[in-house]
Amino acid sequence: MKKCTALAMTLLLFTSLIACQSGPDPREVEKPAKSEQVPDQSQASEVEIEVILEGMSEKEKAYFTEGTMNYYMYGLDKFTLVSEEPGKDILLTDYDSDFFVRIEKLDREANIPAFKEQLRQSLSSTWTIHDLDPKELFDPYFHDAQLYLLVETPAPQQTNLLYVVKDIDKQRFLFTFHLPNKETAEGIIPRFWAMLKTINH
Repeated sequence: MKKCTALAMTLLLFTSLIACQSGPDPREVEKPAKSEQVPDQSQASEVEIEVILEGMSEKEKAYFTEGTMNYYMYGLDKFTLVSEEPGKDILLTDYDSDFFVRIEKLDREANIPAFKEQLRQSLSSTWTIHDLDPKELFDPYFHDAQLYLLVETPAPQQTNLLYVVKDIDKQRFLFTFHLPNKETAEGIIPRFWAMLKTINH
């Protein structure tokens, strides 16, 4: 029953490998102090972005934030973008350190079916994998994604992993969500989606 509830909650909210098996635990990555990152003249230093919470649209202030792979986004308060390792950034939140999104760039010519199969083989056989239609994602902005996999891990982890591959301005990104089955998900996950929509490069 708990497993079904976890899947239902995930699909309602949006309808990584836990990390790469090597590399640091994202929750242990040292977060830098807030820096005064300066955008060029074509970019605003802060904007208001739309966040959908419990079906209601709200506007929240977000701030220019640079990634380490020649892209930028707008980050909300209590969320931090840091480098995990070369070629991988992590979007963390102060609300609950168990939630995060890994951001990677992929080759635009990458074979998506082959990539999907590689992901499947790298995941534990005890995990349940759902190969879903991107049009089931909560936000229409992501309906043209090339990949949408939902992975359920068994107890005691009770964590959902979500893989989304999307092209943004001719660059292919892989987003890997680490989403524990906690009540705090209702306020965190919609904000992840809202911030990822602002990515540009």
